[in-house]
Amino acid sequence: MSTLKSSGRGGQWLSALAVSAIATMAGGAMDAWVYFAHGHVFANTQSGNVVLMGIAFAGGDVASAATHLPSFGGWMRRSVDAASMAKVPPSARHFH
Repeated sequence: MSTLKSSGRGGQWLSALAVSAIATMAGGAMDAWVYFAHGHVFANTQSGNVVLMGIAFAGGDVASAATHLPSFGGWMRRSVDAASMAKVPPSARHFH
């Protein structure tokens, strides 16, 4: 297990804060790019897709809401796959 080395008083906390800030900005930038470049859907989180789909459905715009269904369906499929993999004993898992 690795640990951050403190370079002085509060150095470890500042290093962790800097890494967290960079990771957050990178994730946000990628999410913004995907949102605008790929049909106004979020690839990083499903909560954004669910909110936008709900708003579109509530406003009666079924066509706009339907654009979020492939992404949501893919997320559901990956969730089911992950849940089923968790039931397989580690000795029986073979990834190539």
